[in-house]
This record gives sequence, C-alpha cells and structure tokens, in this order.
Amino acid sequence: GVATMTLLAADSYTVTLSRIPPGFAAKESYTFTSTAVNINLSTLSIIDPTDHSKANYKVGGNIGDFTLTDTNGETYALSKLLKDKDLVILNFWFVNCGPCKSEFPHFEEVSQGYENIQLLTLNPIDNVSAIRNFKDQNGYSFPMISDHIGLSAGFNVSAYPTTVFIDSSGRIIAIDVGAYPSQQALENRINSLLK
Repeated sequence: GVATMTLLAADSYTVTLSRIPPGFAAKESYTFTSTAVNINLSTLSIIDPTDHSKANYKVGGNIGDFTLTDTNGETYALSKLLKDKDLVILNFWFVNCGPCKSEFPHFEEVSQGYENIQLLTLNPIDNVSAIRNFKDQNGYSFPMISDHIGLSAGFNVSAYPTTVFIDSSGRIIAIDVGAYPSQQALENRINSLLK
C-alpha cells in the first residue's frame, strides 16, 4: 500500500492510505514528539485465502486473494492474475445446469479472443472427476475448477450461472446472474467493463 501525508496547516494534516492489496485492511497508529510524528502502518488479512465462505462479497468491494488448481493441474493465483490481466471473470456453474452449458461455447470463444482477461469457471457442486469428464467430453480450453474454498458462498450464489467480474485492482465491478444468450452479449458486457 501507499500512505500519502498532506499538510493542511501548521498543526493539521491528513493521511490517505491507497493501493491496499485485495483481502487486506490497513491500520495506522501515530506517535508524537515535540519535533516529529511517527506513522506506523500495518495490514491485516481480512479473508482466509483457503476459506472465502463467510466473505459476503458485493459489487464495489475487494476480493481476497486465492489460489486454485484446475482439472489439468494448472494453478491460478488471483494476486498474479491481477498483475497480468485487465479483467478476471469468475463463472459459477455445475455439470447438470442447462443454462450454464448453453453459454460455455460463448465463453470458449471469448477466452480465445481476449488476451487481457482470465476466465475461471468454478463448480461448487460436482467433484473433480465429474468436472474433468465434462471438460474433456466438450473440449473446452478454459480452466474448470472445483470451488473447494467457498467462493460461491462468499458471493452468496443462489442461481446458476452467476458471473463475477473483477478489475485489475481486485475490485468487484459486476455480478451477473443468468446465462448470456449469445457470444455478442457476452462480448458487449466485457467491453463495457474494460472501458
């Protein structure tokens, strides 16, 4: 994070904290002497990276860091993705969800066409074997992941599919419930959020 001090008057100032990493809160304390002010900053993790189930994520808030492994054994750390991508998309689904299956071809095209986004499809219901079989049978290239860290609960997902958009600062900028009816509808949504 960054602390910026602004002198308002001889005996008055403000301290602004910015660029706090996602999933952390900053705390400051001050020590005064006759000639100096010592400012101590510390950060506290507010979300356990292995359990997001009680996070209560909402649009406008920040998401805590996580690391997930897809059905191919590839690992995705949110903190790294946020450095490399302009947009991270979390799509919550399950194997027998008809609307989820109907939008996956659109996600396949988009995941191939946009280098500045990362799509992660998270399944909180089915086991890894069922997810892997579904991916292999359909030939999808995007990551399919078992949501074993409670992200779906942290976002209060109650309808499928639900799609979450996270900007490069770790801020949740949109949550959409329901399937995208076309690739164009999905691309329009992504383009509107990348502006």
